[in-house]
Amino acid sequence: MTSVLGMRGTVFERRAGVNPTDISDAPFRQLVEIAPDAILATDRQGRICLFNRGAEITFGYDAKAVLGKSLEILLPGRFRKGHERHFAAFARSTDSSRMMGERAEIVGLRKDGTEFPARASVTKFNLGEEPIFSVILQDITEQKHFEETLEHQYCELRDTKERLERQVVDSIQLAEDLARARDRAEESERRYRTLAESSPVGIWQVAPDGRCLYANPPMAVLLGTESVQEIHGTSFMSYFAAGSAGSLRGAFAAWVRGRSARCEARLVGTGDGGGRDVEISGAPVISASGELLSILMTVVDITERKEAEDTIWRMAHHDPLTQLPNRQLFRQRLEEAIRNADRSGRMVALMFLDLDKFKGVNDNYGHPVGDQLLCAVADQLLDIVRETDTVARLGGDEFAIILTNLEHVVPVDTLANRIVGQISQPQVVDGCLLTVGTSIGISFCPLDDTDPDELIRKADLALYRAKAEGRGRYHIYDDVLHNKVTTQVSLENELRLALVRGEFLLHYQPQIRISDGEVVGLEALIRWDHPVRGLIPPSEWIPIAEAGGLIIPIGDWVLQAACSQNKAWQEAGLPFFQIAVNISAAQFRSGAFVTSVEFALKESKLDPQWLELEITESMMIDGVEQTIEKLRRLHDTGIEIAIDDFGTGYSSLGYLKRFPIQRLKIDQSFVKNILIDANDDAIVDAIIRMGHSLDLAVIAEGVETREQLASLSAKKCDEAQGYYVSRPLSAEDLAEWIGSDAGADSVARTAS
Repeated sequence: MTSVLGMRGTVFERRAGVNPTDISDAPFRQLVEIAPDAILATDRQGRICLFNRGAEITFGYDAKAVLGKSLEILLPGRFRKGHERHFAAFARSTDSSRMMGERAEIVGLRKDGTEFPARASVTKFNLGEEPIFSVILQDITEQKHFEETLEHQYCELRDTKERLERQVVDSIQLAEDLARARDRAEESERRYRTLAESSPVGIWQVAPDGRCLYANPPMAVLLGTESVQEIHGTSFMSYFAAGSAGSLRGAFAAWVRGRSARCEARLVGTGDGGGRDVEISGAPVISASGELLSILMTVVDITERKEAEDTIWRMAHHDPLTQLPNRQLFRQRLEEAIRNADRSGRMVALMFLDLDKFKGVNDNYGHPVGDQLLCAVADQLLDIVRETDTVARLGGDEFAIILTNLEHVVPVDTLANRIVGQISQPQVVDGCLLTVGTSIGISFCPLDDTDPDELIRKADLALYRAKAEGRGRYHIYDDVLHNKVTTQVSLENELRLALVRGEFLLHYQPQIRISDGEVVGLEALIRWDHPVRGLIPPSEWIPIAEAGGLIIPIGDWVLQAACSQNKAWQEAGLPFFQIAVNISAAQFRSGAFVTSVEFALKESKLDPQWLELEITESMMIDGVEQTIEKLRRLHDTGIEIAIDDFGTGYSSLGYLKRFPIQRLKIDQSFVKNILIDANDDAIVDAIIRMGHSLDLAVIAEGVETREQLASLSAKKCDEAQGYYVSRPLSAEDLAEWIGSDAGADSVARTAS
């Protein structure tokens, strides 16, 4: 290593006439050379006369290239004029006996043209007849970035940041002391030793074989020893944790080979001094003959910084409520498990869970109780699985479990049954007796896939299958589910195109008055005329449309098409009938529902009195006040409201009284068995009587035989309405049928 301090012909000889003592063998003189900060000096004219190794690393210049040049090459152009404002001490006292310093944050300029923030300390002293200005400069780029990150994201770590800043200031002060000691080397090594022992940073000197030669008092404190004498002769490696051996050996090898090196290690020390994270900066002490004499290190306690970094990492990778791994860490663990399974030939199981009836807990007992329940479930899951497995909370009441190193699937079945049974047990949370359950979906690697996204997707599909089968159970992804899902996905994609391509059409089911056989209304029923499969039953694709969010645009199309068709029939001279349109739950709950109805009427120019909207009982009780408001707005325009599938839901008389409805439709399940089931016959009779007592018209759905019609006619319900048709008709067939004799004879012909 070339020591700028030991070079002959420096400014110290030429300008001050001083012959510096050759102290290259003195370890404390080399402290300046190995200091991690940039240390340089200039004469009164600002010419550089000293440039240590730290300055070479910081600015990217070789010392020989800058000696004798102006300090301006190290400053950005905007600071080259008037740079004295950054180093105001240059123009201060001419008293050679005084040493004055000033610290400031400046902007430095590297050889490659990049700028960096730095903290500079300037000291003026007289060496001979000429004043010399010593500059200690520390690159604070990382410190600035770290401070800004902590300030922005984690205000609670502000105290830690302040302590770190104080430590940085202490380190700068140490560098200043070391600089002054170096530039006054002629005063004797005693001065250096005094500075080292008064430094707040640990200083450690070890022999090439690792024996401790010297440690200053702060180092003794870090090691937990009562005096520095206890350290002498011991192995410095013995004071570090086993996990630090690798990084220490690498750094030590560099020191022995004559290079500077820096590393982080875990200091265990002795007594109360253990358990500290430190940063070690070291460099070899070389004799004039090139012999390695010792290794000199500075040791800085970075425990608080590491703890702050660990806190930040944990906050970014763990759920703040349950402290389980969050979605991000779960994904990392899953990818790691798949890689390990590929190497070992074992299997990985992925479980997706969510809690059944958890929403009711939040609604009835409040979110604080719900949060406590989630923590209790997290603890239960941790107790059930192995320590090598991962339990994560993905959000809400959703959990995931990664089971690793499996030889076969049987243990997973046992574990899933145990989880379902454990979670379903009643438990007391904050004084509340709660009972929830869980549904589980399971996929396997490599049986189902080796791609993390596919495993997640398939476990999620299996979870939905478990919920569809009744909840409180688990389902393992299989080929049958895959084929069903594939078919559903294909059908959903075709559904999206069907709306664009105009593949939907409406069939119409007449509603006929029992007393005289007159057609009094029509019900619009959507059909999908697939270009390959033909007419697809609504039961196959409507659930897919609902799950895929397509039911709202399809429902809007039905409204517009039914209104336009009815208006076209009226203009063609056919009798005026009400046309009934079924409304889906998603469509009804949409904020734009009323607007979409008004738009359909406006576009078709159909009078609102000829439109009837059919809703189900379950739709009525979901948000009662909002439902009443919507129905009243529609009723006020002249639209009539009917309750579809009456008798299969809540059948509350209170709701019938409050809602602005005009008609009840008896579910066809009762009408179908009216001749063979006395209970169904009694239910139909009761609904008719109740509807009439409330001034509501009643329609019996599903009348397809003369015997069913006769049974309904025999009841004392002359004003009751019902339809009697064996099948829905296309718009053309219905127009022809209505245009002919639509009386009792026509009814008979249709049913025959």
